[in-house]
Order: sequence, then C-alpha cells, then structure tokens
Amino acid sequence: MGLLMNLRTFATTAAALAILGTSMSAASAEPGDDGTLIGTEQYAAGYWRLGPGERPTDTTRDWSYIGAALPIACSEIIGDTGRHSAYASEVVPSGQDHWLTAATETSTVPATLYSTTGLQAVLAAGYQGRCGIYSTYNGMDSAVMDSFPTPDQIMASGQEARALLGLQPAQSYTANAARSDIASAYAATQLAAWYFGEGHDVMAEFFTVASDGSVGYSDLMLSYIAPGEGIPSRWGDSPDGGHPLSVEFAKHLIEVGLQAQAAEAKMPTISLGTATRTSDGSADYPATITAPTDGTYAVTLAMADGTAVPSGVALVDSAGNPVTVASNGHAVHVRVGAGVKAAALKGLTVVASASGTTAGAPTLWDAKAEITSQGDLNGVYDRTVVSAGVSPTPTTLVAKAPLTLLADTTPTPITPVSPASTPSTTPVQTPADPARTGTSDQLAVTGSDTLLLGGGALILAIVGTGLVIARRRSA
Repeated sequence: MGLLMNLRTFATTAAALAILGTSMSAASAEPGDDGTLIGTEQYAAGYWRLGPGERPTDTTRDWSYIGAALPIACSEIIGDTGRHSAYASEVVPSGQDHWLTAATETSTVPATLYSTTGLQAVLAAGYQGRCGIYSTYNGMDSAVMDSFPTPDQIMASGQEARALLGLQPAQSYTANAARSDIASAYAATQLAAWYFGEGHDVMAEFFTVASDGSVGYSDLMLSYIAPGEGIPSRWGDSPDGGHPLSVEFAKHLIEVGLQAQAAEAKMPTISLGTATRTSDGSADYPATITAPTDGTYAVTLAMADGTAVPSGVALVDSAGNPVTVASNGHAVHVRVGAGVKAAALKGLTVVASASGTTAGAPTLWDAKAEITSQGDLNGVYDRTVVSAGVSPTPTTLVAKAPLTLLADTTPTPITPVSPASTPSTTPVQTPADPARTGTSDQLAVTGSDTLLLGGGALILAIVGTGLVIARRRSA
C-alpha cells in the first residue's frame, strides 16, 4: 500500500472503434523520491464518439464538448509489484480527460463506486493481457523501453483477446490484427468496469437488466450498434456487419458481474419473538429469519457448549412440522416439551446460515491526470483506476440467537377439603321423646318413602336428602 507506481497509458485501436489517431510524444522518465520510476509517456486514446442527439442524459457530466465521446485508453501499471492491467473507474467526457501518469495503491473506495464484487468479477473475467503497443523509439530511457510488450507478447495477447471474444485462434496473424483484437477485448472490459465502477449511471443508459439478471441493450445503445448503418463513427461497424464483438463481450461481462453479486453470501439476522407456554406445560419460542435478499437459509438448533440438544426440543414451522430450511422473512419455532427443565436448556441457540461467496474486491489506484493543453481545464486531477484484486471465495455466514428461557413451572398443590364443608352422609338417630304417650310413634313423612323392617321394629323414612330412623315402641 502507498507505493508510488508508474502508470503507462496506451492507445486502443480497432475497426470497431472510432479512432482519432495514434501519436506518441517523446517520453521522459525520472526516478521518484522513493526510487520508483515515474513515467510521463503520452499516447492518443481511442474514442467511442457520441452523436449530438444521442448522448447520456445524466446531469453530472458535461457532454456538450464538440467531440463528445467515451474515451478508452489501454493502461498498465508497472512497478515493483509487477504489471497490472488497469481500467478507469469513472467516465470522464472527452475534453476533460488527459494523460494518466503516476498512481498510488489506495484503500479508499469512491463513494459512487457501484459494486466492488461486480467490478472484481469483471476484471477477473475480462482482458488482462498487454496493451497492443510496442516501440523502438531511440530517445526513450531503457527502463521505459523495458516496460513495453515485445512483438511476440502482442501476438500472444491478441490470441488471448480472441479467446475472450469467442473467436477461434488466428492461424495467420499480424500485429495489426492482434492490436485490433486486443482493443476490442480491452474496450469491452472497460465498458463493464465502468458499469460497476463510478460510471454506472452512464453505462446504465446503454445496458438494460431484466428481472432474471440477463443484460440487454437500451434504445440508446441500439442507436449506435444497429447493423448496416455504414457510418464510420457508429459503433455498429464491424467486419461481419453485426454488433461489434466488444459490445457483445461487455454485455457478457456485466452479466458475470451481476451473477457474482447474486452469489455473494448475505448475512441473515434472527429476531426472537415472545415466548409462550401452552396449557400442557410445553413452551414455544418463535424466531424470524431475515436477510438483505430473498433466498433460503439453513436453520438448526445448537447448544453453546457444543453438547447435543436435549431430547424433547425441536425446531418446527408454524404448522408444527420439523424444519431445516427457512425462507427470508419466515418464522420458525423452538418447541420445548413439558417437563424439560430450563437448566438443561442453558445455551440453547437458534442458528441460521447462508452459503455463497465472500465479497471480491479489486485493487484501487489513486492516479493523477495531467491536463496541459486545454486552457481552463489545465491542471492535475485525481482519477481512480482499478486492476484485478481479490476474487470471491466460497464461504458460509452464520448468525446465532441464544434463547431467553422461560422459568420452570411449579405444580399447583391440591388443597384438602375440610369435612365441615362437606354434607354428612352418616345416618342420624333420633331418640324417642319420653314425654310422648301413645301406642305408636307418629312419623310425619311428607313426600317420602317409608320402609317397615324386621316386623316393624324400625321405620326408615327418607325425607328429601335426609335419612330419619325411628324405633317403634312396644305396646
């Protein structure tokens, strides 16, 4: 980090591009304060021209320049850490762009950068070969000369570009043909890098994305690549009369970037609801699984100390069925059977996990752009350029939510009923009244049943709910 690097900017040339021309000025190279070579080589850039009535509608850039175009300059960063194919992050309208010189690796991510994951996927799948320029200019410092690709390297890079563009290896290959293939592959990667970089708002006016993630062309793009136009400044001119290979490859790379974004693991979150206890003594602990994007997430139960989950505990859905996968926003329930003590559940945790990839990230460079020939625009400007960095790798993100357990229930004791509060069923004996005279006792029985037992010795009278026994007096 922080190492000052040498940024070489080269021209892109191809039949599919509108070229202003390629020229080279005398290059100067001097050691920097840290001993790193700082080069100021300058080459003309390739431009994709924008028609007067067919320019992006964004208001953050000035497209009024008479030669408005998307500037594409094949760039390499060469220094102590090796060589890096580099791409502009921002779309700078022609008239405001100029030569990139030195670059320093930085960890600062531009606020308007659209997606580091998508950008890294594009850079990894896009063109990473050499730029299609080599020179034997005698006035250059030998250290500068050593940074240029040799003719053999250009041929090899051209074949690499053809493979990316879906073309068969060339059997009879010239340097000019190799440069053309390199330019197409580099330009395609630059368009896709802009889409995921700071130039997303501009590229979104040229490319459309359907709900299934497939990428297409907007009407604005179609106005440039419609076959058969026969206008050299149109992007639709290509040797086979169809869409330029660079635009087709750019569309493919944007899809690659979008797929990388979709495959990135998104950390789920677990929201615990209010626990309740049912009438049979069991407990219910609801939990809702949420995540930044729709999808399914593996769910399970675990104990904090790694021991097995006690029997009588289950993870179920709202219908009571066992569950191992939950969708975004859906609830699961931890059911604890009656009799399972809270002490046995200490550390019981709901676990949700998302499998996917880690977030890939490109290498970012804080580059300097020198403008010395455009009047009021003269000066040194910061530009962010990007090169392939860390690619996504498989990963699993895990969220955990320990349960707050309900207290154990205490059985309600049964209170014994006092005998005084219970109606007596013991027969009550009523003695004869000595004061009464007569040959027999009179039992007033109203609405009762009377039974004469043992020759009339006893008379049982059931009156209402009481039982009255009277002895018959002897004569």
